[in-house]
Amino acid sequence: MLRQELALGLDLKGGMNVTMQISLAELVKALSNNNPDPAFNEALVRATADTKTSQSDYITLFVNEYEKLAPNGKLAAIFSTKDNQASLKFNATNSEVEKYLKDQANVAVKQSFTVLNTRIDQFGVTQPNIQLEANTNRILIELPGVKEPERVRKLLSGSAKLEFYQTFEVQDVYPMFTNVDNILAAKAKPALPILQKLLPRP
Repeated sequence: MLRQELALGLDLKGGMNVTMQISLAELVKALSNNNPDPAFNEALVRATADTKTSQSDYITLFVNEYEKLAPNGKLAAIFSTKDNQASLKFNATNSEVEKYLKDQANVAVKQSFTVLNTRIDQFGVTQPNIQLEANTNRILIELPGVKEPERVRKLLSGSAKLEFYQTFEVQDVYPMFTNVDNILAAKAKPALPILQKLLPRP
């Protein structure tokens, strides 16, 4: 019976086997608001090179390289802002910044995993296999029976842009809206008598 049919894997059915890697260097740059500090940017380059030979995670490698380049440097000066004070104080130690960056990296990887799952669902692939590789920023994907590998590759590799926006509390913007409302009301007053003349009387 059909319900007893075994699912065929890549070895029997063919398909695609893809490994996706999240660019944590780009994430760290975004979190720093593209800080121009030379030691910071050189540490990013060195950490990227280190990942080819080291088993350590990218954030650990980045912090180690930064501390080599700037022994007295404070990462909080690069990453702490008034908007993230709840998570990262201005006087945070480098270790605290490292933990913050690792938390942000984990969130980014998990969100990417969710996005990829959603994209894969669009292909209607029977029993796709998508796994988040433990302690890495890599996602392993197996898509049995895929007939359009190039289309799948383009969809999976489409990048999502990470952006940060400053938000405001209601009390910060309320006076501005009140002023706009008053200005519009003042402009409407001269036109009111004219409209009353034009409108038919009951």
